[in-house]
This record gives sequence, C-alpha cells and structure tokens, in this order.
Amino acid sequence: MAQKVLIIEDTAINLTLFTILFKKSGYDVHGANNAKEGLKMAKVMSFDLILCDLKMAGMDGAQLINLIKAEDRLKSIPIVVISANTLEEMRVDKGLVAGYIAKPVQPGILIKKIQSILPPESGEVVDSRAKIKELEERAESRKAHTANVIEGFPVEPVAVTDLEVGMVTGDEVTDNNNLPVMPMGVALTDKYIEKLKSMDIQEILIRK
Repeated sequence: MAQKVLIIEDTAINLTLFTILFKKSGYDVHGANNAKEGLKMAKVMSFDLILCDLKMAGMDGAQLINLIKAEDRLKSIPIVVISANTLEEMRVDKGLVAGYIAKPVQPGILIKKIQSILPPESGEVVDSRAKIKELEERAESRKAHTANVIEGFPVEPVAVTDLEVGMVTGDEVTDNNNLPVMPMGVALTDKYIEKLKSMDIQEILIRK
C-alpha cells in the first residue's frame, strides 16, 4: 500500500502541482487548503508524512506544527516545511520538523527530500526515480532558454508539444486574432493542452 502524505498549502496552484508530483512519485496524497482543515484531517486520518506551508491565512504553519506535535497520536509523524519564509522568521522550533525546503521549489529536490524521510514502497521506487530524472533533465534543458519575469514570476517559453498537466501559464495566451485563449496563472489540464495543440500556437510562457 502506498505511503500516505498530507499536503497543507493555501495557494491552490501550489497544492495542485504538489499533489500531481507526489502522486506521480507513488504516494497516496491528500490535500488541505488551510491549517485548520489540515489539522482536522490529521486527527481523523492516518498519515505517514505531512508537508505544510508556513505563512497561511488564519492559523499559520508554526501554530499548526505545535498543535500536531502536542497530540500523542500525531507527534511521531514527520513534518516537512515548504515555504518562502524561514523557520526563524516564523518562530518554528527546528526540532519539531524533519526538513525545510525553500520556495520556489525544484521538483526533483523536493521528492528526493521526501524519499529520504519516507521511501515509497519498493515496487514504486523505479518509477519514482525515473520521474525525478525526467524532471531534472527538463529543468536542465530549460536553462538554455532566456527567462523573463512577469509580475514577479520567472517565466520561459515552452513548446506546446512539451506541455504537461500542472504547468502554470506565465502570461495570458492569445490566438492569432489576439483573442484570449486562457489567462495568466492557470494550471494546465489535459483539456487545455489539447486545445492549444489544436490551434496554431507553437509555444507559450510557463512559470519556472
């Protein structure tokens, strides 16, 4: 049976991307879009690892971590923090977390860190390693492109044929008649990708 991971992240796009990445790496993933919901899920379900952001509306990650570690049934679950804020900034006791990864996140680094703490089932390791290699090779190939920054997000051109589910548009996509096809900041789905492939569009800007 796959290892169960709870992802607590209040940014919808990030929650979607992390969920897709973890599922492709062989984990059974459940998501919560705020700390309160995440705590409730942790109490009623059983998880092997918790991944959480720190700066969230309402209850923040530091408060959440303290509450989880105060529960006898939950205190042994490893927690990995993923955030643009440092543990010191958010006043998180380093002894309570199993790891910290700064945003923006490299997918290969994230999965390697999780696997070092919670290895997937033996039958899933090969597929997971292959996925990490694929992600790292794609990241290396992108370095050859000139990256721009739009509204604070680094973006780069990606051929429509190379688009994958979960990638996020870095700019508004328009057709040859300058009519909008999809807005900025949308996580691609199979339907969106097929739509782009059916049109006379060669590449679009994707957030790195």
